[in-house]
Amino acid sequence: MKKIAIIGSPGSGKSTLAKLLEQKTSLPTYHLDSLFWSKNWEKPSKEKWIKLQKDLIKLPAWIIDGNYNSTLELRTSAADTIIFLDYPTYLCTYRVLKRMLINYRKSSPDLGDNSERINLKIIIFVLLFKRRNRDRILNLLDKESTKKVFILKNKNDLKEFIAKVNKIG
Repeated sequence: MKKIAIIGSPGSGKSTLAKLLEQKTSLPTYHLDSLFWSKNWEKPSKEKWIKLQKDLIKLPAWIIDGNYNSTLELRTSAADTIIFLDYPTYLCTYRVLKRMLINYRKSSPDLGDNSERINLKIIIFVLLFKRRNRDRILNLLDKESTKKVFILKNKNDLKEFIAKVNKIG
């Protein structure tokens, strides 16, 4: 495990898992949300966004967390390990709402130092994530037969995965 891509719905725990794996593996971690958003919620151009990720995946080792569908295949094709957090919609929605309320108007490095806000678009995105994205992600993962692919659906799956990582050392 030298190049790890963590994907899933907002609120699935991608960044939390990335931080945990960083502690256990000492691999550098890149949170796509913090790289995507600039001050005042400005987005990079498509070209800049793709170049940034192409530069990241050339590095010898990394953990990259984030879903960003437009560049998902770029990361999964370069990864040796792919972790899909396929958690229930209700759990992801709850976590996103909780994060929005607890961190409301607080600055966050994960958001390009923008303040957390109540964002209906994100809530709707989470509610529709499985319907719109799950099949595509699973089909993509089916094509990655030479890689370690982990599909974690609940807390027990996560515990088992962490136990495997602990054994690897």
